[in-house]
Order: sequence, then C-alpha cells, then structure tokens
Amino acid sequence: MRKVILYIGLLLLMLCMTQCNDKLKDDVLTVYDKQPIGLFLETQEEFSEWVKLLKYTGYYNALNVKDQYTCFVPVNDAVANWLKEKQYASVEEIPMDIARYLVKYSMICSAENYYSSSFGNGKLLDSTASGDYLITKFRTGGINAIYVNDVARIISKDVEVTNGVIHVIDHVLDPILRTVKDVVDNEQNYTIFREALKLTGMDSRLDQLYVDERKSYYTLLVVSNEIFAADGIDDVQGLIARLGAGTGDYTRQDNPLWKYVAYHLVASNAALSDLADFPENTTTKNVVTLAPNELFSVSDIKGELFLNRDSEGKQFVRFREGHTDIQARNGFLHEVDQLMPVYSPEPATVLFEFSDYAEIRALPIYRVWGSASQIDRYFFTP
Repeated sequence: MRKVILYIGLLLLMLCMTQCNDKLKDDVLTVYDKQPIGLFLETQEEFSEWVKLLKYTGYYNALNVKDQYTCFVPVNDAVANWLKEKQYASVEEIPMDIARYLVKYSMICSAENYYSSSFGNGKLLDSTASGDYLITKFRTGGINAIYVNDVARIISKDVEVTNGVIHVIDHVLDPILRTVKDVVDNEQNYTIFREALKLTGMDSRLDQLYVDERKSYYTLLVVSNEIFAADGIDDVQGLIARLGAGTGDYTRQDNPLWKYVAYHLVASNAALSDLADFPENTTTKNVVTLAPNELFSVSDIKGELFLNRDSEGKQFVRFREGHTDIQARNGFLHEVDQLMPVYSPEPATVLFEFSDYAEIRALPIYRVWGSASQIDRYFFTP
C-alpha cells in the first residue's frame, strides 16, 4: 500500500512540473530595480546627448560607482541649444577641458543627496565637482518653478538612482567664469564704485581666483550710480569729497576712501541666504569686513533683512530687491539701497567657528564630509 501511495505522489509531482511554465525563465534578473546614474541615463533617450558628453569626457563610468551624487542633467534640446550658442557642431567638438568642466559643474558628490525638499532661495552648501557653488531659487509656481543659477528650470525632480538623485533641467548649466571684478567692470550702473575700486587698488584683488594656490572669495555690497545720484554724488570725485578723502594716497588703509571700499567687502562666498543665516535664537549678527576692526550688522525684522539698523529703527540700509545674489566665480555681489558709510553697529551675539578663516575655507577639504582624517596632512606634516 505504501508503494502505491509513493507512486501516486511521484506521478502528481511530475504532472505539476509539466503544467507549470516559468514566465521569467528567459529574462535576465537583477538584484535591484534601480540603476546607477550612468546606466539609468543611457536607458532614457531624452538624455542621449548628455550620455555622449559623459563618455567623451570619461566620466560615464565614474557615475556608476558607489559614491553619492546629485546631478543636474539637461535634456537633449537643452544640449543642442547650448552647442548652437557656443558654435559647436557636436559634443565631440567641445575642447576637452571645457567639456570636463561642464560635466563637473553639474554634479555634486556629497554624503547626503540634495532632494528638492532641501532647496531654498540661496546657495547649496556643498560645492560641485568643479569646486563651484550653485544657487537655487523659487519663482512663481513654487515647487514647480525651481531654477538653478537663475537659468535652468527643474522640469523633473528627485529621480532616484542607486548612487544618488537626478534633477532634470531645461538648460545646460553654463559654468560662471566671470570674477567679481568682471561683473563690476561690465555693469554701466557701477561706474562710480568701479573707479573707487581702482583708486584704492581693490579691483585687482576682486579679479583673483587663487591666493597662494588657495581659492579666494569675496562678497561685495555694491552701491549703484543710481543710489549715489540720489545722495547727490555724480562721480568718484563727488564720493571722495563726501568722505573727506582728500587728494592723498587712496591705497593707504587710513584713507577714508580705502576704508569705505573695504567696508563693503567681505572675505567669503556669501549668498544672501548666508548673510541671513543667524546663530540659534538670534536675529542679528555682525559681519567682519576687509576694513580693519570694522563690522556691519545684519538683522532679520519680521522676515525682512536690514543692514546697520539701530535699536530705534531710525537708521538702516536694505538690500535692493531683485539685485542680490549676483554670482561670480569668486564670490557674490549684492546691491544696497543707500551709501552705507562705515558704521559701528551695536553689540550682537557672535557664534565663533574656529575653522571659519579664509585660509581654512580655501582648503579643498573645508566642510567636506569625511575630511577630518585629512587635517593632519595640511597642518601637521613637517
């Protein structure tokens, strides 16, 4: 009897095996549904031109490794428009140094990915692979109208891949190569301040990208001709007279013109969002300028930013709306709505960060995740 039951069981098992069809037997199965950045882009026809650029520059394989990247990837039409503007017939005609810079400018390698929920009106904390910084801004339309560097709109956000996140954009992010000096030189509404920079010798400083092989950044609070005119100043000689700078050596630090220009300069890469970033539980801070021992204050009063506002609110300077976050490769420019003379602000809470010095900020490991182990190489190697 037991043998009969065994034979019946084997027969049923064979019958089941012949009736079952494996629908996936001819498919190649992967462990994960998601792909790394390079492989994912290659499967999407709308990114074929950018994939060509990645392969041309040799960065395609780098985007398939375990490092985490946030990539701003333009669609084919955007790449075609950029090529036409630059007068290149194809991706392969772009000089290699320019092509590589273009790719690196569009991606951030960091411990944490940048999702759209982390975007605000200001500079992203981490630099791109090229060492530059991107800014994001919201225009009318909110989350559906996020722009990068005031040029590229994010048309598809938060595309997740195994090694990061992709934001699809409608324009190529053209690297900003102009310096702070270039911006001032090419803006006809800054001619008075431009002449003041030249007379004090500060203009050459604003053209520097590196000092002793370290990156150099400046933030300029610039006064336009329009604002000078409203204060009765029509040229740089009028500014010199107003400041009582005389006819001496304007490059001397004790000269009022030099001090005035230096007072409008900060040795940092400060977007408006950085200037509006306050120590915890405070809404006022003082900012160190290039004028020795001189500070200006920034205050947040009911969501509006003020410079050098006194306790009674009778004296203050504002940023000019629509004229801030003017980007340069080595810093930012922000227009102010008054002459903004040297002023001694009231004491304010100061949060000291012992790494917040120009020499340390210039290091490639500054605020880079996992860089603590590299500190010895820069400061303690004989």
